[in-house]
Amino acid sequence: METLGMEPATFPGISKAKDNISHNHTKDSLLTRVRLDDTKAGMQGLDRERINQIIVDASKGSKFYENERHKENQLEKRIQQQKEILLNLTPFQISEAELEADQLSRELNAGRDLSRTIVHIDMDAFYASVEMRDNVSLRDKPMAVGGMSMLCTSNYLARRYGVRAAMPGFIAKKLCPSLVIVPLHFDTYRDVASQVRAIFSHYDPGFCGMGLDEAYVDLTEHLNERKEMDGQERTFLHAVCNCEAFAQQDNDSAVTNSGNIKCSNCLKYRHEDPITFGLSAEDAASEIRFRIEQNTQLTASAGIAPNTLLAKVCSDQNKPNGQFCIQADVNVVMQFVQQLPVRKVCGIGKVSDRMLSSIGITSCKQLFEKRSLLKLLYSDVSFQFFLRVALGIAATSLASGQNERKSMSVERTFRDTWEEADLYSKCEELCQSLAEDLKKEKLQGKTVTLKLKTVTFKVTTRAVTIANYSSDYTVIASVAKDILKAEIQAVQPDSFQLRLMGVRMSSLCDERTISAEGKQSTITELFTKPAQQRTLETIDCTCPVCGDSLTTTLALFNKHIDSCLEDAETMQHKFTQISSLKQGGNQQRGCKGLHDAKTEINNVTVVKTIECAGTGSGSTSSRSAYSQVNSCVKQEPACSHSKETCMHTGSHQGDLSQLSAVAASEDKTSDDCSSQHAVVDKSADDHDNLSLTCPVCGINQAGSSLLRLNAHIDECLNKPVIKTMLRGEERRMEQQKPRKRQKLDTTKKRSKDKPSVTLEAFFEKSVSKRT
Repeated sequence: METLGMEPATFPGISKAKDNISHNHTKDSLLTRVRLDDTKAGMQGLDRERINQIIVDASKGSKFYENERHKENQLEKRIQQQKEILLNLTPFQISEAELEADQLSRELNAGRDLSRTIVHIDMDAFYASVEMRDNVSLRDKPMAVGGMSMLCTSNYLARRYGVRAAMPGFIAKKLCPSLVIVPLHFDTYRDVASQVRAIFSHYDPGFCGMGLDEAYVDLTEHLNERKEMDGQERTFLHAVCNCEAFAQQDNDSAVTNSGNIKCSNCLKYRHEDPITFGLSAEDAASEIRFRIEQNTQLTASAGIAPNTLLAKVCSDQNKPNGQFCIQADVNVVMQFVQQLPVRKVCGIGKVSDRMLSSIGITSCKQLFEKRSLLKLLYSDVSFQFFLRVALGIAATSLASGQNERKSMSVERTFRDTWEEADLYSKCEELCQSLAEDLKKEKLQGKTVTLKLKTVTFKVTTRAVTIANYSSDYTVIASVAKDILKAEIQAVQPDSFQLRLMGVRMSSLCDERTISAEGKQSTITELFTKPAQQRTLETIDCTCPVCGDSLTTTLALFNKHIDSCLEDAETMQHKFTQISSLKQGGNQQRGCKGLHDAKTEINNVTVVKTIECAGTGSGSTSSRSAYSQVNSCVKQEPACSHSKETCMHTGSHQGDLSQLSAVAASEDKTSDDCSSQHAVVDKSADDHDNLSLTCPVCGINQAGSSLLRLNAHIDECLNKPVIKTMLRGEERRMEQQKPRKRQKLDTTKKRSKDKPSVTLEAFFEKSVSKRT
């Protein structure tokens, strides 16, 4: 198989894999961990043998040395396990693994994206450069930022002695006795970083910051817009020096750049000298670096490539104050990647480098050649990472979704400290700094983690999850100090000595998406939440009784229907009485009873009509109906009652027919009231044939009466609660079932006088005690 010019790996037998296990170690294997790591920019061409010997001599007997020995022993065990796995591999396993690797390689190549232009901007020795800018006396001296316990960075002059970041200060002093170590000033670094980020946002508002001193910027859209820019928009001026002593400075003490003289004091220029930048990606990167220097008097390096992985590597190629570009071409990318040492790749550190070296992999080309071994030795995630590196494929998008922050932390290294007051004070400072960072990013979290490193370099982490999302200092500090207190008490009466402390907040969430309470649900809320959500949810609905359109909750809607049904039931009962009178079934009641029934139904009809008409234009028709009913009552002729049948029955029946018509009549301009009266006008005979729809579940209730519909709605509204009660009852019944036991001791019988106590009885007893 041919893949991008790479020769396929052939394994005639496992013997070749065995041959690749060997690795050149020094007699003192510990030297591999404490020896000089010269992959940092500005550290090439050093006398590594002399520097390594100084490091070992300065480290022996120290706690740092003992910690490195412990780590070295762990690493040797891992390498030995890897060797044992290799010795047991068969040619068939290797061949099958290579086929799977080739299939993944084809898939990755098919999805390769070369359409984006990513720039990685990295400030040159950022902390040290800021200190030298603000302190002229440090510019010609080897200096580092940090403390005797650990260094954060060093300037390029100190790197010529082998001094670098992540090196203990006492070892750095042995390498360079004249080294000047200055403390950290994070407030100043943050201010400078904010100025630099403002420049990045001009080219890519969605740039991805990676700490204070570096960032990824996607120039793809900017380059399209750049083609439409005129020369004036791409022209910038040098920052002009205002130092009074600048005029008397000799040219020997100044640095020239394009014929313009830079002040050795403020690092600005004598003349503005406008510069117009071109349209290409290289020109845009140069423009960014120029503007950074113009605003901060600091230099930066840049890497330009089709993806983030290559851009990161390129930014280190021409440090300091330089840039490097890889064209968006497959052959160019592969040519660059194949000669790249694996240690230069971001994500492959000392340990991974040692593990890969033990199987003969030192370059990215060898990563692909030995892809079958990587497939068998490493997890799928690690293998895919190695294969992507070998093919030069990485992320091309800086979208916030892909870089969603999962945690935020701060930590500090300090001199050995064991006083409890000092430890608590440092903990509070870290919590304050973390709280400020969270609020700046508008984030809140729920898990507080405290990281502690003792003077013996033992690292311990303890995490506590709080109930509510928070970014409040008092909350974070309270949790962190409780953890610290427990750790201090755990070693008493010995003192708890630390050299590093860190506080992290994880389980982050945007504060705008958190509820007002920001609380974690309790177990009671967990079971009641579904029912509460349904009953408190606001909905648009139409009452099936009166026809009103409402915007309310289900609970209030249910009450509205109950009110309508009560009125409708009363009216239905009265109409039933009138109907029976019309059929002669209640003739003995006489004309007096008929008048009473008619008066009552008039009152109900009028009240219901006024209620419905009060909100709309139907009030006029309601008054008209009221007048007609009153006129009917007034026009009733008086009659005398006797034991015989009333002689006015026929006239009463005529009045009743008119009364029914009046009760059901409504002004056609009022839609709401017409719907209501249409229901009221239903007689008892056809009332069971109504076709109504439940407003909760949406199921048509054909043939249901209004009362049965009301009962159905109540059932729908209470289903969640009923289900919860039923589940609780089932669990209770299940708990009461006798369980099968194996070979019970029949000699011991439970006393009949001592009944078993159930869970419900236990809680009832507890409640009764409290009351």
